[in-house]
Amino acid sequence: MGQLAILAGSGNPIFARRIAQCLQVALTPGEAQVFSEGNVFVRVLENVRGRDCFVIQGVHRPVNDNFVELLFWIDALKRASAAQVTAVIPYFSYAKGDKKDEPRVSIRARVCADAIEKAGADRVLTMDLHSPQIQGFFQCPGRSPVCSQSDLRSCAITADSGSCGLQSGRRFCQVGISVCESAGSAGGDRQQAAEGSFRDGSGAGGDR
Repeated sequence: MGQLAILAGSGNPIFARRIAQCLQVALTPGEAQVFSEGNVFVRVLENVRGRDCFVIQGVHRPVNDNFVELLFWIDALKRASAAQVTAVIPYFSYAKGDKKDEPRVSIRARVCADAIEKAGADRVLTMDLHSPQIQGFFQCPGRSPVCSQSDLRSCAITADSGSCGLQSGRRFCQVGISVCESAGSAGGDRQQAAEGSFRDGSGAGGDR
């Protein structure tokens, strides 16, 4: 394994800084822009050749911009000759689209998993997947860790009230919980825009 490199996407800069502080490493510099016509641009500002790279980028609102940015970070790191690229996705918005529960619909979580792999991710690390079997959508190694009570000092969860993630959160956490409620629909997985408030005031998913 090469030297560690941690890169913060624009979706989770504070979270990425805290991870880097815990590991006592400096963040690898990079820049991300959205041009006036809506195109996303990313650039790694340091040599990562032969390094073990982790890009931290949640897929939360604006969902599609953040997802495309994640793909571009993965591609940029692979083209910069990184030895290994791990996509760290604190919140995976499309995880609820994990089945074909209506005629002529897309299995969105599978499409996203394929795109992440095609971009060049060697590993995927995420949290609170809507269904644990989504890990099987990835051919590359993937993990969705489960925390024990002793691991948690504070926690904020974005989920619907029927998810296993929220139930485990209520069991372990002694702090506020952010909830995104689902709108009742035939498909059962279309969410209303309900952005919860974390205890520290940041919105659902992001930490800008």
